[in-house]
Amino acid sequence: MTLANDLKIPDTPVPALKPIGQVSRSQQPRLIGQILTEMGELSPHDMAKAVALQTREDVRFGEILLANNMVSEAGLYQALAHQYACDVVDLNNEPSDIRLIETIGPAYCLQHGIIPWKRVGAVSLIATSRPAAFARLCPELPPEFGKTLMVVASEADLQAALLVVSFKSLALRAETRVEPAQSCSNWNAASLGRKMLIIALVVATFSAMSPGYTLAFFTTVAIAALLFNTALITP
Repeated sequence: MTLANDLKIPDTPVPALKPIGQVSRSQQPRLIGQILTEMGELSPHDMAKAVALQTREDVRFGEILLANNMVSEAGLYQALAHQYACDVVDLNNEPSDIRLIETIGPAYCLQHGIIPWKRVGAVSLIATSRPAAFARLCPELPPEFGKTLMVVASEADLQAALLVVSFKSLALRAETRVEPAQSCSNWNAASLGRKMLIIALVVATFSAMSPGYTLAFFTTVAIAALLFNTALITP
């Protein structure tokens, strides 16, 4: 069954996205080490070593493999996608929908290793670097997401995508949190230009009528400014 048929939206194409399945609760996923070995990504020797390391370290098996250069990052996440019958997505070439991310916040996404990727009809595709925890996390997601399906993305790509979103979100908040009286967004450029033109005409007229007084005035202002700045920088 295709994803479009499952969603009952035959007019909505789903480019480059094969059916996304999820392992049922009654069906235990195959071990990631076994899948990597069958893929030729992990040698039996390294697998035995990684299993021994996991008994002493409280970290995910995939993290041990990457930290010890036993598998490539691409190979690991391809195996995870195979393990949970879903797709690997490239967040660099296909960025996430910022509106979906801000629904739950970048901090929540970073904490749980997820990022809402995109909407396809009534379904939200959620990218995760920790697919084993996805089923437990689904009930916590907002109801606006509707039905959620999992795709896999690397931890590094996920964090980089969230960093970009965080910068954009912080910049937007900084631009909109200034008090109206202190904000320049409500300045009337045309009115300000007219006022500056009037001031310039007044100064020019006064200079033509009394050049000596005008020169003395601006000289006094310049000296006062220099003295003020000197007082500020002098310890």
